[in-house]
Amino acid sequence: MRRLFWTVIPMLLAILIAPEGFAAQEVGGVSEVLGRVDILREGKLPALPAEVGGKIYRGDIIRTKSESKVKLHFADDSILSIAPNSRVAINEYLYAPDQNQRRAGIKIFYGLVHTLVTKIFKKEAPDFVVETQTAVIGVRGTDYYTVVAPDASDIYNNTGITEVTNIFPEIVGKARLEGKAYTRVATNLPPTLPLPLTQDDLRWLEGQMSPKVISMRSQPGSEQMFSKAAASTVQAASLPTTVASQLAGQLNPVQNLQSAVYVPPQPAPTPISTPYYILAYWGTGATDLDLHLTGPDASRFHVYYAEVGSSTAQPYALYHYDAAVANGSEVISIAKFNQGDVYRASVYNYSDPSYTSTNLSTTSGVTMQLIEGGKVVTATTPYNGVTVEGGKVLQTITPVSGQAGNTWRAAEINPSTGQINTVNQILNSANSASVQ
Repeated sequence: MRRLFWTVIPMLLAILIAPEGFAAQEVGGVSEVLGRVDILREGKLPALPAEVGGKIYRGDIIRTKSESKVKLHFADDSILSIAPNSRVAINEYLYAPDQNQRRAGIKIFYGLVHTLVTKIFKKEAPDFVVETQTAVIGVRGTDYYTVVAPDASDIYNNTGITEVTNIFPEIVGKARLEGKAYTRVATNLPPTLPLPLTQDDLRWLEGQMSPKVISMRSQPGSEQMFSKAAASTVQAASLPTTVASQLAGQLNPVQNLQSAVYVPPQPAPTPISTPYYILAYWGTGATDLDLHLTGPDASRFHVYYAEVGSSTAQPYALYHYDAAVANGSEVISIAKFNQGDVYRASVYNYSDPSYTSTNLSTTSGVTMQLIEGGKVVTATTPYNGVTVEGGKVLQTITPVSGQAGNTWRAAEINPSTGQINTVNQILNSANSASVQ
């Protein structure tokens, strides 16, 4: 009850005075629809039919059926054309041309998507990023196709520059596609050496956007998208002409195009032992910090004080206690790891959510521990809340001092290997619900 008033009022004010940061931010519209296409607002049912002239919002998931496709037009004039039997999420989108700023994050769960990005901003890192279950695709003004199957993602670049890595940063290696080139990113492997494409290959890909050739039944009563290019069991003869002849000679993926270091086949990853815990605790410099965990599910789940989750059903992660005090401690437990994307552990400064405050990084005394095994118990000293007893501490993280912001993204976890990547980044979230 203590949060009811102080949560609802700021949310109402945010709607009235700060639409830029609110979850239902409009990012573009629907310019073409063929067949049955639906939209899940913020990834939630009920599904709404997509219509020409309709709006697209941050958090939307777009689903095309077996005989349908759709074209989305974003505020920066970027275009996504989504082929039949595909599923795409608009995870993040910010466009401020007067400030020379753009930040776009798209997730392709499965299917075929044609991406066209025409505006280029001079940034060190790509500002239009597409993710799949195996790859991260950074765009610097380009025209390319992405084909996503269960265990591989294929990226076909037509014009411009596209940088491709594995979804997990510990898998080292990057393919830089310039002009007409292709790469594949398979599960737990770096991208393959880029291969050249011809106009015939690109015409073949454009043909795959047609409903009549892309849909196929995987079993009675269900349909699944399997691109000729992306399914790992496909024979080379099914690939575009040039790709088929080149890929056959590339037996091992290349870790780094510049150094041409070959990576031998890798064994299957070792599963993480569960239960697995994320513990956050802080000192007298903060009165109410909140632990957050996001991870893969049908889209991405978010576990925190307002969405406590479950240890026996999806997302198999549970928020144990809301410590709204100084010298507090909170725990999120993971009973089972979902596969397909990283888990992110963050802390939000509920008591001081200012974008310019350094309280979280400097004076809060916050620390995060990632712990394997043990059990959750009540804690009264030195921290008030809950803690983990009997487990093995895998990593302890504290933020870099002096950084302004209300959200500390501490770590990312690879659910298949257990690799912990220390992010240690202070950034800003519009509110607790928008922590990613």
